[in-house]
Amino acid sequence: MYDKLNTFSKNIGADIENRLNRYKSVEGFTSVWIWAEKISDTQYEIYIGYA
Repeated sequence: MYDKLNTFSKNIGADIENRLNRYKSVEGFTSVWIWAEKISDTQYEIYIGYA
């Protein structure tokens, strides 16, 4: 599974940190990975996968 973050956020670092803290508290998750896809010269889509 994965979540796509809103890259237009004013504080993307805090958004990522909050999401990771939420995943940390879910019992049974064994891994988390993060990747980004460039959609323009100045924009990326950021994804966080978890299992």
